[in-house]
Formats: sequence, structure tokens, C-alpha cells
Amino acid sequence: MEAQIALQKLMHQQFQELKSRNSQYSMRAFARKLKMNSGALSTILNGRRQVSASMASKILQRMTVDPSTSNEIESLFAVKKLLKTKAPEAKKVLQLKSDQFQMIADGVHFSLLCLMETASFRSDVAWMATRLEETPQKIQAALDRLIRLGFVKVDARKNLILEDIQLVTSDGIRELAIQRFHHDRLLEAQTKIEQIDLEDRDLYSSTFAVKKSQLPKARKLIREFSQQMQTLLEVKGKDEVYRFNMQLIPITSMSQKKEKS
Repeated sequence: MEAQIALQKLMHQQFQELKSRNSQYSMRAFARKLKMNSGALSTILNGRRQVSASMASKILQRMTVDPSTSNEIESLFAVKKLLKTKAPEAKKVLQLKSDQFQMIADGVHFSLLCLMETASFRSDVAWMATRLEETPQKIQAALDRLIRLGFVKVDARKNLILEDIQLVTSDGIRELAIQRFHHDRLLEAQTKIEQIDLEDRDLYSSTFAVKKSQLPKARKLIREFSQQMQTLLEVKGKDEVYRFNMQLIPITSMSQKKEKS
């Protein structure tokens, strides 16, 4: 029962987080994310349906939660052997995986790193929270994580200094984290449409028929254009932090793929 309640609580929490970012986010949308029908989701959230160990593992993966949380709940379902909590090395490995996941998945980390490049940057948590429209608690947690991962160091005067390092993770952690990152960025874009004046943003959408064999070339063009955009905007005297999103997604039902399967 403890495992069921833990999973149920986590699902409630993630749904409320998604809804807080987009007031129109529905239970039906959450069900699609978890790849189940809304009726089944409702019975789980209301405690009227028990979840098997294998289903719990699938739900955790589809929610793209960090490894430490997933490990804790999966251990309650006995899907995996519980890590030896008294072993310091095991704790360090799990903390590292969690930090790596959160670093990629939560856009606030990249926002902080970019904010540190602006001319007016201050090593002050309250100031950073105001500039990024986040809570001081979330900013502090992200800073602590960036320091643990080595992206930021603190000098003798308690000033934050950027370090030039690269994040290396296992493919599994990176894949789940990137899924979470892009999902959150889509919700973020929906919110910004209503909050940001037209002169301070630009959104463009175009729908057209395509030849799928050209997609590799299209991806290459997108990467090249992204680099050109960065070169144009990342000049001396940076004063704001922007996020650049582009989506090239199929609208049709991919009938050819279905016919082959």
C-alpha cells in the first residue's frame, strides 16, 4: 500500500506542476503523456485501482522523473533491488544521476548559466529569482546542483564564477531528461504567448506537405540556423536571457509507417 500511495502522490504532484505552467493543461493531456486512457488514470489517482510493479515502472518512465525518485518508488514495488542506503558510494552515484537529470530536464539551470553571462549579473539569489521569475528556493537549489556538477564555483568573496566544462551522462538519463525538457518548453511557450508583448517575442508557424527523405537535410538546416541565430545575438554587452525553440513535427498520421508494421 505504501508503494501505491507514493506513486499516486507523485502523479498528483506532477499533474499539478504541469497545470500550474499551463492553466488549460487537462487530465486528458496528462493521460496521453502517460499513454493510458483518462478513465484508467482517474481510477489510479483516486486510489480505486492498484498498479502493478511493471506498470509503475512504465508510469515513472513516462513521467520522466529523476533517477533518485524513480529508484525510491520502484524499490517499494520491488521492481529493482534497493540500493544499500548505508553505502556512501551508492549515495554519491544516485545523487550524481539525479543532478545530471535535473540539470538537463529543468530549463532553470541553463537560464542561470546564461544569466551569469550578462553584464549586469549579480551573485545574489533574490536578484536572480526576480530576473528569471522563479522562487529564491528554486534558484538556490539549482545553484547548489550546478556547483556540485562543477559548472559553477564560488570564489573567496562568494561571487559565482562560470566553469568551462561539459556534461556527460548515460544515454538513458539524457534521453529521459531531454524528453522532460522539451515537454516543459512547449508548456512554457504557451504561457509566454499570453504574458510577453509582441515586440519582445516572435513565434512562427507554417504547415506544408513534405517528402520524408528530405528530413535529414531539414534537421541540418535547423542546426545551422540555430548557430547563426546565436552568433547574431550573443554579442558583447548581453542584457537579457532568451530561449530559442523550433519545432518540425509531423501533422499527418504517418500512414506509411503503420502500413509497414
